[in-house]
Amino acid sequence: MTARESLRIVKRSSKKDIKSKYRIVRHVHPTEFEVDKREKSGLSKNLTHCWGRFIFLASTVEIRRSKSGIDIWVFKKGDDFNRSSLNLIMASTVNSPSTGTEPDGLLKTHRKDNWWVGPLLTALGLGAFGLYATFRAFYPLFDEHGYFQYGHIQKPLFSDVAGVSDKYVPPGNDPEHAYLLSPFYSPLILLSFLPIWVSPAVFILWAPGGFRLTCYYYRKAYYRAFFADPPGCAVGEGRKGYSGETRLFIFQNLHRYFLYVALIFLILLFIDVVHASIWPTENGSTFGVSVGTLVLLLNVTFLGLYTFSCHSFRHLIGGNIDCHSCVLGKQRYQAWKGVSFLNQRHMLFAWISLFWVGFTDFYVWMVASGRITDFRIF
Repeated sequence: MTARESLRIVKRSSKKDIKSKYRIVRHVHPTEFEVDKREKSGLSKNLTHCWGRFIFLASTVEIRRSKSGIDIWVFKKGDDFNRSSLNLIMASTVNSPSTGTEPDGLLKTHRKDNWWVGPLLTALGLGAFGLYATFRAFYPLFDEHGYFQYGHIQKPLFSDVAGVSDKYVPPGNDPEHAYLLSPFYSPLILLSFLPIWVSPAVFILWAPGGFRLTCYYYRKAYYRAFFADPPGCAVGEGRKGYSGETRLFIFQNLHRYFLYVALIFLILLFIDVVHASIWPTENGSTFGVSVGTLVLLLNVTFLGLYTFSCHSFRHLIGGNIDCHSCVLGKQRYQAWKGVSFLNQRHMLFAWISLFWVGFTDFYVWMVASGRITDFRIF
């Protein structure tokens, strides 16, 4: 276990917490400390395993990485806790060799909290979505109609033979209903010469799947949940060395290119929302909104929030320049600030968009199969 992984740190959350009286009572490991509370305070709730800065009664301690291990910098406490007002009184370097007191081995840890809950829920969530998406992608193998579209059927984006899409028109389809298309099959590509076990979804799911697979957040999530690499912060892992995302995982560098494809798919999914708002009439068509329209609209909205909060998109907007004022001035800087705001909630948007896109497909499936009725609002 590295020095970084074995840190136990008190995280500052407010001035009230900072003023609480704490002291180091035992030096468990060169990089691990236990804290003794000397008066009641809410800071006990903030005991956490993290990397950063923590406050004691007499001093401010900051942990920094260095080539030789970690540096422990101890400062006198200033009146306003401003970095510029702190006086350096000691600096020492602590290396991190194995001392026998640190946890060593897979899942070994000094942590007392339920650290395993997060990786477990991640594994269940990603696993459930993966199974559902695979089932729906190959659903035409079990039922030739597929049940991925409903209403006034539109022409596929590409089809090599006219009328090849007729077999995918669900029984009981209402041609006077606005067109609903599952995001798992959008845009719709139909090729007559392919074997029956090749679903139209295989032409689509590689793009959003690749974007999520190489996503910085999802990489952390499934590395922990499925590979235990590492299982959690300050938790032992099975391997001894670290070679980075090389060899098999070199494909993770494709994330920025998947971003460009994801932006195109957002446009195509928005076109599906437009189709879901156009209702056929005897004299042409009219605008209308149903529950299905809102479901598709929320889907593209959540996917947009997830895409625009992406780290690669943030870099594309303002991370690849040294001077914001030199390129489009304040406009680009303001755009970068907006993306940074979204980026702080990237994990939230990742989960919401993941399950909503699954729900959108489920909703279209239920409507197309006649199990529920898509209610028109106006």
